Amino acid sequence: MVILHHVDPRMIPGLPEFSGASGFLFWRLRSFGASGVDLFFVLSGYLVGGLLLQELEKYGRINIPRFILRRGLKIWPSYYFVLLVLAITGVTGCIDGSSAASMARSLAIHGFFLQNYLDREHLTPTWTLAVEEHFYVTLPFLMAVIHRRRRLSLLWAVSLGCLALCLVLRLLHLRFTPQSTDSILTHNRFDTLLLGVFLAWAWREYPDRIRALTRNRWRAFAAVAVLISPAFFLTRQSPVLLSAGYTSLALGYGLLLLTVVAHGFGKLETCLPGRILRRIGLWSYNIYLWHYFLPLLLAPVYNPAQLWLSRLVPSPIVTLILQVSLFAGLAVLAGWFFTRFLEEPCLRWRNRRIPSRTVPVQIN
Repeated sequence: MVILHHVDPRMIPGLPEFSGASGFLFWRLRSFGASGVDLFFVLSGYLVGGLLLQELEKYGRINIPRFILRRGLKIWPSYYFVLLVLAITGVTGCIDGSSAASMARSLAIHGFFLQNYLDREHLTPTWTLAVEEHFYVTLPFLMAVIHRRRRLSLLWAVSLGCLALCLVLRLLHLRFTPQSTDSILTHNRFDTLLLGVFLAWAWREYPDRIRALTRNRWRAFAAVAVLISPAFFLTRQSPVLLSAGYTSLALGYGLLLLTVVAHGFGKLETCLPGRILRRIGLWSYNIYLWHYFLPLLLAPVYNPAQLWLSRLVPSPIVTLILQVSLFAGLAVLAGWFFTRFLEEPCLRWRNRRIPSRTVPVQIN
């Protein structure tokens, strides 16, 4: 979905122009793809929250430094390698190499995951990693405080309060300091992540109720479609989407996640396309990291290739498929390479030195 959102002339030179109904559908789907980030936040909260709930259940406490270090060793190696490449090449300008001082400042901002506050001018997909890191640091403390009161059931109230608070904060931004990048600020997006944590707790405590709630999957999917529809009809700069729209997306993707958790993926789990998607999913972090930067890093070769594809056939639909395939294919190839030769060796080292205290959270 995020790759689809970045299908634009900057990423794909020679991209066909569409008008009329096909143009409306293409640009609406492209805009809708950005909501993949909202789905990712809900899913991330569910998975990470599930790990912490397991740890509390098994040990009665959360080893916070251990948790943060293990999560960091999943995120940091690939991310810091990307920063190194961006610093050397100067691509996107997010690492300012005009002087030693500006280089140090840029590296500090991005190295400590502060870019969604201190470098909103150079908007790249790494802002989501900043939000995630802030979430990883905050969540275990929050859950530890709730657990000390022996009231994990308060998660529903905390999540509901966070949904309301973030909505109010977004409305205040729109009223007093409106900027198109308000959506990347952690305090405006924390609600979606915390909702995922609440869903992890709810599934552990009330699986039968959730199965009953989502038993009619078509009705559940219809409700999901209504809740996430603002992302199809509104742009990311729309005041409605920047305020109540993000709350609606969080609830919609939360319901989608619960439905899948309760009933599985059906035949998709065993068919060939499903197995291929599962394999590609193992590389998804590095696919996400590199997909935006590869066309810029490889521009001397990549741009002529895309322009050649744009002239290959007269059909704009076929041209679009070919060009997007090259764009996405490069990202998948990079995802496989950096997962295989950078992320996995670091994870093996991490697991030997800092063994997990829990088991991976399963979706179904």
